[in-house]
Amino acid sequence: AENARVERAEAAEEDRVDRAEAAENARVERAEAAEEDRVERAELEERRRAAEAERWENLRFVRSALVSKSFVKFDLTGMNLAGLDLTGASFHESELERADLVAANLERVSLAGANLKDASLVWANLTGADLTGADLSGANLAGAVMTGADLSGADLSGARNLDPRLLAGIRYDCPPFPDLPPLLTSWPIDFTPPISVPCFEQP
Repeated sequence: AENARVERAEAAEEDRVDRAEAAENARVERAEAAEEDRVERAELEERRRAAEAERWENLRFVRSALVSKSFVKFDLTGMNLAGLDLTGASFHESELERADLVAANLERVSLAGANLKDASLVWANLTGADLTGADLSGANLAGAVMTGADLSGADLSGARNLDPRLLAGIRYDCPPFPDLPPLLTSWPIDFTPPISVPCFEQP
């Protein structure tokens, strides 16, 4: 009987120790997971702040260094460029999503491959602009003049307030070179663009 009592006591103690170890291990795992989550959130916040700082620095550069007018692959997401004279500048493959370009002068600007999704281009002057492969989906184009612009391969699906009367002499569905396939342009549903000028006709 005494042996059985001792064995039960030992088994109970082993079970208590096991449960205590399991509880401690679980506590340590929770603490480690919480620390990993804190570090990950801190890193994400630091990257977000760095990206925001870069966008503001890019905006300051665009506003102060218009002489160079080369802003290739700039991140200007959500930035205010309203009313600026950017004639002849290059924003090739730049990020301009949700940017404010109201009444900006973008005559002969290169926006090839640029992201202009949901940008405001109200009353912007895009005469002769290169918009090949640009993403203009959801952009507001009310009053935007696009005379002579190249829209080959551009995505205008969901673009708002597009006025065919302001698209005289545009070029679209053209290949980059005569021996390559055409770059097809996407238009808003039920929108009929004016006839494209010949692809390689000199303006």
